[in-house]
Formats: sequence, C-alpha cells, structure tokens
Amino acid sequence: MVFTGNSLVVDSDLVRIYYSGAAHTHDKRGPIRLGMADWPRDRLVGLRAPVTGGEVQTTVHVAGNCLHVNADASHGEIAAEIVGEDGQIIAGYQASACQVIRADALDHVVRWQNGPAYLEGRSVSVRLRLNAAEVFSLWWD
Repeated sequence: MVFTGNSLVVDSDLVRIYYSGAAHTHDKRGPIRLGMADWPRDRLVGLRAPVTGGEVQTTVHVAGNCLHVNADASHGEIAAEIVGEDGQIIAGYQASACQVIRADALDHVVRWQNGPAYLEGRSVSVRLRLNAAEVFSLWWD
C-alpha cells in the first residue's frame, strides 16, 4: 500500500511528494515506511522521439512573444515551426530557420534566424520536430 500527502511541494526546480508505504494489506499489521519522490519541474510526463525522429504538434493561443520549451535534447535535437490557421507554415517560422536545440534544460527559448513577425493574440499550431529528444512542456510569455 502507498499513501501520499494531499499536495505536491515545489522547491525551486524540483517537485516533491512525500508518501508512506507498507508491504501488507489493510487487514494486516506490519511496518510502515516513509519516503519522498522528486522529479524536475514540469517533467512528470514527456513525449520522446527515437533517433529516426518524430513530431509533436499542438494548437495554442499565443499569449506572449517568446516560445519556451522544457525539453531534453542532449542526445539529439529539436527544431520548431509555427503553422497558421490556414495550415501553412508562417513565413520566418520554418523549422529550417529555427536555432536547433541540442541541450537539456527546463527552459529553452526557441528562436528563429530572421526575427519573424509578432504573433501574440493569434491561434497557431506549434510543431516540434524531434530526433532522439524528449519534450515535457511548452508555453508562451
């Protein structure tokens, strides 16, 4: 049996949960142990692409002018592109113009070479092209 506290504890870039556990059922008695589990902020679940590659695409309402990605690309790479409501890649936001991410960080800032147009307030799709990388979250600010 495992019982957890009723909340997660955020400590800087870590999320912790405290728990108690026992190797017996409810109708038996035995020792109970206390424990703690932790993981990096926003990394409880991720989407991982193999070396052969993969894509993740999500539609978002842009709430800022800077795209951030929490991802581990230390053994591969990630490039992003932005797709408009018409299904076409927005000029300046092609994956080929994206500065490729090749590191592990809780907060990568995604940049494109040509300093593309302002997107705040628009509904767009963010398409991440991953090779041997894992993405955990993305957001605009």
